[in-house]
Amino acid sequence: MTHNSIGLGEDGPTHQTVEHLSALRDIPRLAVYRPGDPIETTDCWEAILDGPREAALIAQSRLPLLRKAPSEENLGAKGAYVLLEAEGGERLLTIFSTGSELHLAVEARAVLQKEGVRTAVISKEWRPSEVELVP
Repeated sequence: MTHNSIGLGEDGPTHQTVEHLSALRDIPRLAVYRPGDPIETTDCWEAILDGPREAALIAQSRLPLLRKAPSEENLGAKGAYVLLEAEGGERLLTIFSTGSELHLAVEARAVLQKEGVRTAVISKEWRPSEVELVP
């Protein structure tokens, strides 16, 4: 799926798949992934290929590269990870974000950091939830 956006779709108002994600997540045995940057997209592919064989979809958009620190592990598979830690001391604020909004959280963090509010950004829950299905 493409054009995952909280606002108008990049190509017009008809592309707003983010509104459909709640319904898609309710479909049994459908894994819904919502990465926030190209590295998370590759992490999603790895999780899909390494996980149980089930239907899966990746909802994404034109995503800027946000994760620049290398990692040997699939960070998104944890369910959440620190994308950017607060600078200048102990964290005062934490912003949780996912998907196409992740870059907005990074931009907000930059503004807050300049104003002296030590802020971290957590990329959260792009992986499907672990739901036990009753046979």
